Amino acid sequence: MFTLFLSGFAATLLMTGLAWMVQLVHYPSILFTDPQKFSEFHRFHSTRITYIVGPLMLIELGTAVVLVFTPAFIPLTLSIPGLLLIAAIFADTVLRVVPVHNRLGTTGYDASLIRELTRKNRFRTIMWTIRCMVLAGYFYL
Repeated sequence: MFTLFLSGFAATLLMTGLAWMVQLVHYPSILFTDPQKFSEFHRFHSTRITYIVGPLMLIELGTAVVLVFTPAFIPLTLSIPGLLLIAAIFADTVLRVVPVHNRLGTTGYDASLIRELTRKNRFRTIMWTIRCMVLAGYFYL
């Protein structure tokens, strides 16, 4: 069970680091892409980033669900907040961030949409950071 927890924690650490890099560097740097090549860039980015974040997010979700149902290993005071945070991240991704990506994919380069994407990503970055701290709390039990 500890290996399962460590897998989820490792995925969360990776996603937290990635979220901060995307928030501070990647999304803001999209403003500097060539508008003529933006559609090609966005298509490439959207496809390739999924290969990285998709498996990590699924590992996070899967381990969070299992840990809620094994309270003997991790107290519910840690596992339930961990699950709620990953649920909030998934919901925010699907309901707020993906629609902006879809609009960018349809309309092409739009500086206001790129800024909106960066703003909307802030919530996920904060939630991943909090989730990381919640899971780190296990080591202080």
